[in-house]
Amino acid sequence: GDIDAVQNLSRQKVYLFHGYNDAVVAKSVTDAAADFYRHYLGDANQGNLYYQTALGAGHSLVVVQEPNATSLNGCNANKSPFIDQCGYDQAGIILQHIYGALNPPNRGHLSGAIKRFDQSLYTTPDIPDALSMGSNGYAYVPKDCENGEACRVHIALHGCKQDAGDILGRYVNDTGYNSWADANHLIVLYPQTKESL
Repeated sequence: GDIDAVQNLSRQKVYLFHGYNDAVVAKSVTDAAADFYRHYLGDANQGNLYYQTALGAGHSLVVVQEPNATSLNGCNANKSPFIDQCGYDQAGIILQHIYGALNPPNRGHLSGAIKRFDQSLYTTPDIPDALSMGSNGYAYVPKDCENGEACRVHIALHGCKQDAGDILGRYVNDTGYNSWADANHLIVLYPQTKESL
């Protein structure tokens, strides 16, 4: 039981981020999470933890500068859609930390498509609302994967107030995961939550 859980945790790849302009979550909280993982990773696996604190981001997921992205924030923002342009490809850093070296992202026209799926299939016997889940989730599926080639699945969990009900498709479309997925036989699953009533 407990020994197996600790052994499994010791092999995990963990990415933590705290922007130094985050006005929502105190750095001490993220530091405590880092200490927790350091403890269970042990000395031999300290390299499995990537803790980024050197960016001036606000409370957000961080992306590279996008000159035409008018709906995204400047780097130090702490507001919706909680996606800040800091010249840092956080999705790419996360994916490479987890999976190792990857092909460069496809920054052009993507081959695949974003597909919507009914999340009630996975919440039965409850309805999605009862579990604070949105009715629909999304997945980015590269063309190669749709055509039957072997692909991995990465689950990208959005943060608070980043669900499709709050920020439409910005998290799914604008965080950079799809560009990496398209070039690396990777399906990205975007489950959606919903504010509890």
